Amino acid sequence: MIAYPDTSFLCSLYREQVFSEQARQHRDRMREALYATVLLEFEFMQAIELQVFLHLNDRTKGYGRRVADAVIAKWNEQIAEGKVKLVPCDTDEVIRYALKLSRSHTAGGGIDRSTCCTSPPRCTSGRRSFSASTIAR
Repeated sequence: MIAYPDTSFLCSLYREQVFSEQARQHRDRMREALYATVLLEFEFMQAIELQVFLHLNDRTKGYGRRVADAVIAKWNEQIAEGKVKLVPCDTDEVIRYALKLSRSHTAGGGIDRSTCCTSPPRCTSGRRSFSASTIAR
């Protein structure tokens, strides 16, 4: 089975965090490439840029541009090496799916379902997604 990571997994894998050890162990056990959609790549890049912003405003938070550039370079290197594979995705359909989830879950329970738009069933052909915290359990 091919599994798609979520942003928390990528952040833990590429930058030291609470679940980094578990993310690395899981990645080391994987036989296949790490699959990602362009939406996940966007979300990951956005998370990196947010860390730079946080660090610029408070040096105790986030990380600086040099670290961010190193993380992005490692990501691009692993794409070039085939360790990460970007797969095509119908973004219009994904956004419609995310809107449907938002409408049915967010207001009623305060649940943020927007992260599932990086690997919804319509984009992943029924493959599963995983996060750093679920791997740690």
